[in-house]
Amino acid sequence: DVSPFVNSGQIGEPVRDYALEGNMHYHQFVDACLGTDSCTAPFSYSARLTETILLGVIAGRFPNKKLHWDSEKARFREEKANRYLSGEYRDF
Repeated sequence: DVSPFVNSGQIGEPVRDYALEGNMHYHQFVDACLGTDSCTAPFSYSARLTETILLGVIAGRFPNKKLHWDSEKARFREEKANRYLSGEYRDF
């Protein structure tokens, strides 16, 4: 289940003040590759965030239905929802 209230009030203070760092994400990425700094949105975080958002997009196609996500298999128990996990790719 996805609920906005599960950890409500328990998140704590941010580790970094990202607003002060501006939009220099390209520089952060290069610096992280060089080992001189870390990104404010590393893949270890952004991949899970993206997955969560995209699962919400799929869930929006099934209003008033409960979907069950198996994170180990990266599949829904509901086959109708699984068809949205992949698509046809275009060649340019």
